[in-house]
Amino acid sequence: MSARPRGNRGFTSGSGETQLELERRKVRDRLSSIKKELATLTARKSTQKTKNKPTVALIGYTNTGKTALLNTLADLQLASHDKLFETLSTSRKEVRMNTGQRIIFLDTIGFISRLPHELIDSFKATLEEIKTAGILVHVRDISHPASKMQREVVLNILKEVMGLDIENSKLGYIEVLNKADLLNASLVDEIIKKEREGKDYPVIDISATKGKNITKFKNILSAIVNEHTGLKAIAFPIKYEEANEKIKWLREHAEVVDDGIEHDEATGQLKVKAIIDREMLRAYDDRFGKKRIRK
Repeated sequence: MSARPRGNRGFTSGSGETQLELERRKVRDRLSSIKKELATLTARKSTQKTKNKPTVALIGYTNTGKTALLNTLADLQLASHDKLFETLSTSRKEVRMNTGQRIIFLDTIGFISRLPHELIDSFKATLEEIKTAGILVHVRDISHPASKMQREVVLNILKEVMGLDIENSKLGYIEVLNKADLLNASLVDEIIKKEREGKDYPVIDISATKGKNITKFKNILSAIVNEHTGLKAIAFPIKYEEANEKIKWLREHAEVVDDGIEHDEATGQLKVKAIIDREMLRAYDDRFGKKRIRK
């Protein structure tokens, strides 16, 4: 008996579609349906555990460009003034990184030398928010002749007012030398080389207003965030019939990346990208089995 012939993928339906086109359309429709079914869970993102959205504090002497950097990172137009104590509050903004991960940035008050005694309590209360951040980004003005002095003022205030010793703390720390566009390239290279000597944390020159090295900064920051939080971007292969349960679980215990759900032509399954920490990754494996899409 001859083998039963397989279906002809070139078969044309009454609508004029080939069987292959028909199958692809069904996949697209199913994928769209799954996304709509899960759309109602998006609102729960705001109540996810804060560890799924790391917090980074921007610190620095007054007028070094912290707000300008946040504007560039978040594509915002926040007001930035060259005034001391324009506000004693911090602003929080969520920024999507190159990996798809979302990070909460705190834009803190600008530091000054000889902090007035009557403002110390208010200043200290404001800086308490820094303790919620796992990583500090110290924004400095590389073009200022007193840049090194300003750096010491910031570190001394953190130590004296908050008891936070950066060099001996477990916090992630990056020094960003801003306004590099105001100096010639050879001088910037010389300054960077000296600033990096003997330091075990990243030092990078940028221009917040011109966009210089912003992508490089975001990549460095993402790596430090992942190192300190244990978070990583994982692509999970998920069968369509298991999608509701698994993606719901990932949304509740991790962060499913925006536009991170797509059809994988190679496997005929969904590929779901999520930012997840080690603990939750083990929990996922225990519940559903260990399956990954290696990149």
